[in-house]
Amino acid sequence: RMVTDALEVLDALRVERAHVVGYSMGGMIGLRLAAEHPGRVRSLLLGGMGWVEAGGGGQRFFERNATGRAGQGEGVATC
Repeated sequence: RMVTDALEVLDALRVERAHVVGYSMGGMIGLRLAAEHPGRVRSLLLGGMGWVEAGGGGQRFFERNATGRAGQGEGVATC
């Protein structure tokens, strides 16, 4: 429901594509927004989402969702 809420705010403000910043739970919402509606996200900055074990399921989820459908010639940086 929170992704839908974010889309409704963008629609109400007549914003087609937004720079999205999410921290903690907002990071997970931003990631889902970008994965499910890549055309609405111009850029995505995530923080405070905990750690991801290298090569683990969390890393694969992030890479698939952050770069798979949303990666349309724009870079994704991780650190």
